[in-house]
Amino acid sequence: MNKLGYDIARSRDALLLRYSENWDHQVYLERFGESLVAFTDTFGDRPWAIIDDISNWPVKPPDEMKMCSELAQILVEKNLKHFAVFGSEYAVSKWMMEQIIPDQIEIGFFSSLEASKDWLKGKGYSVEFISLNEVFSGS
Repeated sequence: MNKLGYDIARSRDALLLRYSENWDHQVYLERFGESLVAFTDTFGDRPWAIIDDISNWPVKPPDEMKMCSELAQILVEKNLKHFAVFGSEYAVSKWMMEQIIPDQIEIGFFSSLEASKDWLKGKGYSVEFISLNEVFSGS
């Protein structure tokens, strides 16, 4: 985990997003989304996927939901096709993610990272992730 409290890992065609317990929401608003969008260019025109560990971010206030929804729409334009979510059993978390993620993306909810990986692997994605922590922390 970097000092800003989030970690991005990638495979050939997927990203894994994780957040620490004390991650900086303001930094997310200012930098994480922009960095995420810039990085997706490496996937080119190929379909790609995200695994999002929301265990340390199960509930989002309205302003963050709006920002996440806008970011998700940009990612759709960059060919995001599948979105696996794990880390929260709260019904409100599932509802929020369903509001944020556009209909063009197939979303799955899982109880673990392994179940999320299995789902994406079954759809043909690589799930061997390498951390990009240094890239996004500015090191």
